[in-house]
Amino acid sequence: MRTKYTNCYILTMLDDKINKCDLAVDGEKIIDISSNIEGEFDTIVDCHGGLLIPGLIDAFSSVFTRCFMQEFDHICDEDCERKISEILAPTEEISSVTVTKILDEYTRCGVTTLVDDGNIDRLGVAPVSGKISIIELLGSTPSHILTDEEIEIKIRELSHEGTLAMYGADSAIFDEGEYMRLMKNARESDLSLFMRISTNLSSVGQCDARFNTTPIGLAEEYGALSDRAVLVGCTHADRQDLERIAESGASIVVTPSDELHLAGGMCPLYAMKNKDISIALGTGYTGTNLFCEMARACDNQRAMLAMTDPFDSYELLSMATSRAAEVLHLSDRGVLQKGKFADIILLDNIVDTLDARCVLDDVIYHRGVSAISTVIHHGQVVYRS
Repeated sequence: MRTKYTNCYILTMLDDKINKCDLAVDGEKIIDISSNIEGEFDTIVDCHGGLLIPGLIDAFSSVFTRCFMQEFDHICDEDCERKISEILAPTEEISSVTVTKILDEYTRCGVTTLVDDGNIDRLGVAPVSGKISIIELLGSTPSHILTDEEIEIKIRELSHEGTLAMYGADSAIFDEGEYMRLMKNARESDLSLFMRISTNLSSVGQCDARFNTTPIGLAEEYGALSDRAVLVGCTHADRQDLERIAESGASIVVTPSDELHLAGGMCPLYAMKNKDISIALGTGYTGTNLFCEMARACDNQRAMLAMTDPFDSYELLSMATSRAAEVLHLSDRGVLQKGKFADIILLDNIVDTLDARCVLDDVIYHRGVSAISTVIHHGQVVYRS
């Protein structure tokens, strides 16, 4: 299926320039971006002056948590923990209708690639749906620790997507044996190692009392920091931790809504930016959509540093597109370029200037997901407003 998108503006995220040109897709991939593309096409789409940007990459989220909140939002807070523990095992309690609705919500909000926290298999969801690519984290989660055999089976089943990663939660940070097991599996299968780390003062205090270092310092001692390490949270990373992260080439995923709602602290993003640490955004456990997370990431840093603009809107969008792809080692998406997956968002008829930051300011801080007209995943239209 060959499709040409015409009468559109394009922000490729390879740079901050908006250009008026056409974009052509053949099957799942982009085949051309230029003015007045010639050739035969099955479909020609008039974008009516809209802006094409890459599909969003949610670098850390929890489909299970969203489904739980949708299904059981009527129960009181004190029953939540008990109810979650009851349904962490494979269950029929969360309906397939709810799961489909939640995944469709990600799509409606422009997400074409999603990193899930490791509980999605308990919902009976296929690892890759037709509307969104799902990267499933394997290994230690608070609810379940996969055995080596289970991990091997999972890798065989899902490796066709080539985007799996290992996961170690804060609860595993003090277990050297579990760290070594996760690192071994990650190295043998050439996978990234996700670590939810330094997210609360309790874990930081325990680590200091037992090991006289920070959780990130302990990860360094175990050899877990490298350019394939992705640290989620880091709300209590200190200056020495930032040096460790920068020197190792590790990356960061921040979930600003979790910082706000769980009151665990704020990740020092601006300091990380100044050390050239790669940063990606996720909706985490409490976020709604990535445009909101972009705004909250900036707002949180403003509150922390009393600065007017710690990040501009182009930098914020890159954390959910091009920079997120770098963090996750996904070389086939995150930008609009020939040969990349045709994961694309069409923003409604909003371009009255070619200044990308002015356009994105309007989307991130004012219109949000209401600006989304169409979402395309691997060349297929999966949402129209």
